Amino acid sequence: MLKCFLTVSVIAIPVMYQTQVFAQGQGGDPVAGRALAGHICTECHLIDGTHSRSLPRGPTFKDLAERRGNSAERIRRFLRKPHGEMPEIPLKPNEIEDLVSYILALGE
Repeated sequence: MLKCFLTVSVIAIPVMYQTQVFAQGQGGDPVAGRALAGHICTECHLIDGTHSRSLPRGPTFKDLAERRGNSAERIRRFLRKPHGEMPEIPLKPNEIEDLVSYILALGE
């Protein structure tokens, strides 16, 4: 019983802490988010006003940052399960946080 409790504690505590940090919109690196966006997002989005492989098909990242009602959680949810024409891109949790941090930094 004690072994099971210790195993659950070792797993649950870091997950709860990580979830709390992400829920507060902390933990993402906007510089890493910009670099990642440069690799995977420029096919469809203008990510900083200067980098695009083609005419943007999606909203600019600045527009996303300034869109009324967009929050870290809303952008995070969208990146986990895109809608419409946006392709489903498998992103790690830390990559999502980095992209969210970069997008929101554009609106500051």
